[in-house]
Amino acid sequence: MERRTKPILALDPGLRGLGLAVLTSSGRLRHAEVLTAPLTLPLRERLAILASQVDERIALFHPRVVVIEATWPSTNPAFERVHHLARLLSRRIRARGIRVVAVPAGTVRRAITGSGWTSKGDMARILATRFAPLRIYLRQDRAWKERHFLNLFDAVALAVHHQTRQ
Repeated sequence: MERRTKPILALDPGLRGLGLAVLTSSGRLRHAEVLTAPLTLPLRERLAILASQVDERIALFHPRVVVIEATWPSTNPAFERVHHLARLLSRRIRARGIRVVAVPAGTVRRAITGSGWTSKGDMARILATRFAPLRIYLRQDRAWKERHFLNLFDAVALAVHHQTRQ
C-alpha cells in the first residue's frame, strides 16, 4: 500500500493550454490534464479562470510542493503574458503556504532524456512509455490537438524531474 504523503503538483504555464500533472511520492501518475480558458475572453478574465482552476486542483490534491516551468520577462508580448501567468500562479500558491519550485524546461529535458534540446514530441513519447495511460494523447487527428496535449506531457515531465531529484 502506498504511503499517504502529499503529492507533487506540476504546472506548465500557458494561455492556450496550461498543463497540470499530479505525481505521488512513489512516482505514480495520479492525474494529468490541460486546463483552458476561452480565447475570446479578455486576458484578465482568462488569467482569473486559469488561476481558479489551479486553485481547485490544489484544494483537491493537497500537494506538498508545486513545480512550475520557469519563465522570464520578455519583450515578446506572448512570452510576457505567460510569464505574468506564472508569477500570478506562484504568488497565489505561496500565499497558501505551499512551496513553489521553478525549473527551466531545458533542465527537465536534460535530466529525463540526456539532452536539453529534446523536442516536446520526443519527450512525450518517452513519458508515454513510462506512463502507459498517456499513450492515447500522443496521436491526435488534428495538429492543434497534438500541440494541446504536449502541455500535459510538459507538466508530467516537471513532476517526474522533481520527484527523481528528491
